[in-house]
Amino acid sequence: MGLAGPAAPAHATEITDDLALWYELDATSGTVAVDSSDHGRNGTVNGTAGWSGNGQGLTFNGYLFTTGNSFRTAIASGNSSTEQNTRTAAALQRSVWKHVTYTQTGTTGVLYEDGVEKARNTSVTLTPVPPGPASARPTTPG
Repeated sequence: MGLAGPAAPAHATEITDDLALWYELDATSGTVAVDSSDHGRNGTVNGTAGWSGNGQGLTFNGYLFTTGNSFRTAIASGNSSTEQNTRTAAALQRSVWKHVTYTQTGTTGVLYEDGVEKARNTSVTLTPVPPGPASARPTTPG
C-alpha cells in the first residue's frame, strides 16, 4: 500500500539566474555602474549623467518616453513641440513581451527592439532625466 498526495510545487527560476549583466544602478557616487550578475561587466558613467545621490539611479537633463504607435522614443525639454524623436515607421507589436532599449551617445540616439536596432537619430541634443514622479525630478531655474 502506498500513499498518494499532491505533487510538490514547481520552483520558479530566480529572475536573476543566467543574466549576462545586471546594473542595479543603486550607487550614490563614482563613475562605475557595478555589474551584479557576477560576470564583472561593470559599466562607466560618463557625459552629463550622474548618480541621483540617494541610490535610486542616474540623473540626466530633459525627459524620455517610448510609445508603440509608430514605435518611437522622444526626448523633450518642455511640451511636445520640443520633442526630438528616434522612430520607426512600424508599430510595436502588441500582446507579446518585447525588450525595448534606447541608448544615447553624444547626439546619436538608437532605439532597439529585442536587441535589434530599429531606428537611429544622429541629431539629438537633449539627454533624459530619470523616471519617477515629477516632484523628484531636477528643475531648471528660470
